[in-house]
Amino acid sequence: MLLELSRPLALTGGVVSFLMTVSFCAFRPATIISEPRTANTFFISKFLMAECRMINRGCQSYKSSIRLFQKKPNAYKSSFRHKFLVSASFRLLNRALFCASTEVFCTLKTFTMNQILVWSAAIILSTFLTSCEKSTDTPITVSKITPSAAEIGDAILVTGTGFNSLIKQDSAASAAISVFINGVQVTGIILDDTTIQVVIPAGITSGPVCITHEGKHICSSIEFTLLSRSPLSNSYLRATDHPGGSNIGLASVQAGKNIYAGYIDWWKYNILQETWTSATAPTDKVSRAANFTINEKGYLFGGMLNTGTRSNRLQVFDETNNTWSFAAPLPSNARADAIAFVWNNKAYIAGGTDTDAPGANTVSRHLWEYDPASNSWTRKADLLYDLPTDARVFRLGNYFYLPSTSGSFQEYNPATNTWRAVQGSFSFQNGYVISDKDADYAYAITYQVTRISLSPDRSRLVFEFYNSIPAGGYGGNRYLSGGVFQPYGNVLYFGLGQTETTTNSRQWWRYRY
Repeated sequence: MLLELSRPLALTGGVVSFLMTVSFCAFRPATIISEPRTANTFFISKFLMAECRMINRGCQSYKSSIRLFQKKPNAYKSSFRHKFLVSASFRLLNRALFCASTEVFCTLKTFTMNQILVWSAAIILSTFLTSCEKSTDTPITVSKITPSAAEIGDAILVTGTGFNSLIKQDSAASAAISVFINGVQVTGIILDDTTIQVVIPAGITSGPVCITHEGKHICSSIEFTLLSRSPLSNSYLRATDHPGGSNIGLASVQAGKNIYAGYIDWWKYNILQETWTSATAPTDKVSRAANFTINEKGYLFGGMLNTGTRSNRLQVFDETNNTWSFAAPLPSNARADAIAFVWNNKAYIAGGTDTDAPGANTVSRHLWEYDPASNSWTRKADLLYDLPTDARVFRLGNYFYLPSTSGSFQEYNPATNTWRAVQGSFSFQNGYVISDKDADYAYAITYQVTRISLSPDRSRLVFEFYNSIPAGGYGGNRYLSGGVFQPYGNVLYFGLGQTETTTNSRQWWRYRY
């Protein structure tokens, strides 16, 4: 920095020295300035000595930075390499011209007029080259927060550019920096040049997320939202009940930070505000449809149309423009009652029914992969067994588990497109399931909460009691059919449908594992 600040002064000095020397040489071209013999030589000599001291301090700062980078390359690879090595063919040669010429010149005890002219020209040339340099510094920006809503103790990622330049150049120990959430200072860790991780501490409130650079706040355009009502793990909360209407046999999707559900009329549940409002309905009105979410878009596949026929169409909801559209239809029989799961931004549609006639279903073991990037379908390896009614799917590790009519589970490996049977017996009928974010456990919510894991030898699934259902809600009024469930983060939202005591329930719950 000192070197850069010295350049404008050096340019001025170089020009002045050049002009003064030319003027002086016009009268005494053979003079050597070694002592203040005259007023002219005295002034030039003192002026040059002062300029030498100022420029040398800037060059010493530059050399110290280079030495520090050589001692601690890992700590300064992002900032110093960015500043001093990216344009080595131009920047370093330019600085070498500036500093080396000054160092040689300023060690002289006497100055000839030719030496003054050469040095002044070197300074002018170096400064001119500097003006031609294009900055390689990445501008510091904050573009996104993921997720933009979280609870205390959750981690969020601040995405942007130029974060490595915020690492302190005088400390190689840490990539920790200060981040401000609604004005409250918290600690962030720079993961790379485009990502900062922040764990939400107690004591903050909703508001913009900012970082500080050169005395200025650089903030996100979308504010962070601290989720209200942060329940403990393995706990229930009664959320805002549905406002009314028919709540049986609904289809649903999750898009962005909202859950959309309906049949003829559709509603949006705002997860952050915990409110229900009317929503745009899809073109095809379906029940018994499969759904999945990829890149914050909600997908609704197949199902029973309100005309009484099955569908093989894939409907896509884009929340950014509040529109439904059609993607490529499944190149196979129309079906309802299929289940969906997502792996590596591809969706898998398993099973389903192409008829209600007993023993006539021809698609019960089908598995199809949908790739939204190419908008195409691929037939994958068939399931080992048929799926039971109201089947659910969950993930443990990099494998997906589906129940079967054989009394065991079937494990699917999407990496190898293979199935194998796994011991275990459990009925998800009249219940829901969610896998945790690390895929170590799954949690089934039926008449109780059951935690599911895989045995160490991977031969069987382990089911253990985890929690009771709260009395007075879906515990006493056990869910029967036609409800909605959608995971969001580490929370499962569920409700509506038909219970043992209510044919059109409005209850809406959230369970946090």
